[in-house]
Amino acid sequence: MADVYYNNVWPTFPFLPTRPTFESLLLSAPIQSEAFSTVLLALCAYCGRLSPSSEDGLVGGEAGNVAADLWYEQARSAVYMCLRKGSSVEVAQALLLLALSDHGKGNETQAWILVGNDFSLNFDKFNVDFFF
Repeated sequence: MADVYYNNVWPTFPFLPTRPTFESLLLSAPIQSEAFSTVLLALCAYCGRLSPSSEDGLVGGEAGNVAADLWYEQARSAVYMCLRKGSSVEVAQALLLLALSDHGKGNETQAWILVGNDFSLNFDKFNVDFFF
């Protein structure tokens, strides 16, 4: 899934760190890191729908869509569990990936709700200053 994200999505939407940084996080992130696991689930949920079908039918296609839907539901649940403990960069990344997934499935309203949640939860935390 990382290949799909970094080859197709990252150039336009660089929500996650650079590929070498992400790969080092994969190797060094503690298994207990619920927030990082949530990002991985959201990444799989989004990129699972973007994966091309293989000839053996094991990747992409209808099976990939079913797996992506399962990952999406798990990621949504995990995001809200993480939010009970407080917001973090990883939760912000997961919300944006889930919003992209919703947008890709035609659920634009739900996508904007997730983006709004992400923005409102993290506006003060990351010291973003906007001048209106």
